[in-house]
Amino acid sequence: MNKTFKINNQNIQISTFAKTGTTFMESLCGEYSDISRDTYTNPDKHYISVRYPLDRFISGFCTLYYRSHQNNKTPEYQDLYTRISKMSLHDAFYECYYSQKNNWDFDGHTIKSYSFIPEDHTNITFINFRDIGILLSQLGYNPININDVYFNDNPNKDKQYIHNIIHSDKDLYNDIQNYLGQDLGIYQKLPIFNFNA
Repeated sequence: MNKTFKINNQNIQISTFAKTGTTFMESLCGEYSDISRDTYTNPDKHYISVRYPLDRFISGFCTLYYRSHQNNKTPEYQDLYTRISKMSLHDAFYECYYSQKNNWDFDGHTIKSYSFIPEDHTNITFINFRDIGILLSQLGYNPININDVYFNDNPNKDKQYIHNIIHSDKDLYNDIQNYLGQDLGIYQKLPIFNFNA
């Protein structure tokens, strides 16, 4: 898992991957002292927040791009981040694609992640990342001051732009699908619970 959070008084664990509610959960930890992060336990109930892999990848690339000017990346790839920070979204995407030979594992936002999901789904409920707020509300957690700190949303126009780039280039599309193949295979088999809000 990318990040795990424990609701201490209920022995409930919530796990997220990059772009599936991590920023929201980290902000909630700052507001509620009975929610702790990076706690791995044997919970009574374990919720895992997931998102369709291609959508997660596209949003992840946008975050990677917007943060490329920050000097907090893996030193091995700092030159790449520096290069793309000076490029358009389009050029940055292709620079990463070509320079890394379609291996996007260099950044936590685009790395394949679903292989970390336990094979034993006992006590695990998979939820759509958009339902994490509904789940927390049902557990009695309603953030007092929801603001921008709670969200790491990328502009829809930029996500749609990357989506269009991928879908308009057959070879690129096939390569990205290949890269995401393992995550796509795992995701398609998950029993994802739908909340009725």
